Amino acid sequence: MRAIVWKKYGKPSGLKYEEIDKPVQADDEVLIRIDATTVTAGDTEMRGLKFSLFLRLMIRLYMGFFKPKNKILGQELVGTIVAIGINVKEFKVGDRVIATTGFKFGGYAEYICLNPKSSMGTMVLKPDFLTDFEAAALPVAGMEALHYLKLGDIKKGEHVLINGAAGSFGMFAIQLAKHYGAEVTAVDAAQKFDVLKQAGADHLIDYQTESYYKNKNTYDIIFDIVSISKFKESLACLKENGRYIFATPKSKYKLKSRLSNLGSKQVLFTLSKQSNTQLEEVIELVKVVPIKIYIDRVMPLEEVPKAHEYIEKGLKKGNLVIQVSNNNS
Repeated sequence: MRAIVWKKYGKPSGLKYEEIDKPVQADDEVLIRIDATTVTAGDTEMRGLKFSLFLRLMIRLYMGFFKPKNKILGQELVGTIVAIGINVKEFKVGDRVIATTGFKFGGYAEYICLNPKSSMGTMVLKPDFLTDFEAAALPVAGMEALHYLKLGDIKKGEHVLINGAAGSFGMFAIQLAKHYGAEVTAVDAAQKFDVLKQAGADHLIDYQTESYYKNKNTYDIIFDIVSISKFKESLACLKENGRYIFATPKSKYKLKSRLSNLGSKQVLFTLSKQSNTQLEEVIELVKVVPIKIYIDRVMPLEEVPKAHEYIEKGLKKGNLVIQVSNNNS
């Protein structure tokens, strides 16, 4: 089968387009022919080990110290089940599914074996109202945005600032916050303001020319997706009982939050525990709200390294989808 093989940590050039053996499902697994997957900022961070020294060490111990043992990245997909193990009862051959893989990864390939009951990922039937490209781009961003805004106990009438708003998490979070009745300020590059306005942002800040913590505005919630803001200054932008939510918390922020006098303010960074129930909730929200799944571009499997480069240049608006098969609708 065709796949993008992860040869080494570091630059996108460590990802190679190759022919490898198709996997065979175990008794408790299904074999999925992947129709579409995505490239996310999380994929690029994993490839480049863009974490703290401690996390880099932990990841090397888990993934392979000198080079990755898990040869294929990609953590969300849509596809068709083409074979099932004898112990699988929840699905049948021919079912179209949306799935996440967790730290198993494996989306950058024509086929993948997944256990429908694994706590590492999720798997649900794909609804007809979503295209393949929309379905592939939905799970991780949708579940993460829902998790963090629930964590922040968002309320109608509150003012929410989303830092890093034009990525896949942010575009979903803007629409979700508006659904909850919040006023939204979106922070990202000015060249992305068009899609931020489309998503419903009430106010826009270009981080390249203005720091949100210097404009004297205050917020009930700051949702920091990119975790690059100044900690003390950001806390000062919170109203009483305000919540500062980190989507990608760094160790230094955890330490600072413990050492700071927060008063009535809260610093929140509980990791999401993805589940089929949560994914079904996200799908229902997309259907009834409705929430638009923004797709920046669709690229073929062999261009995954270029997709990584595109994301690292900070150009992506919404989601970047990879077309794996020619069966997409």
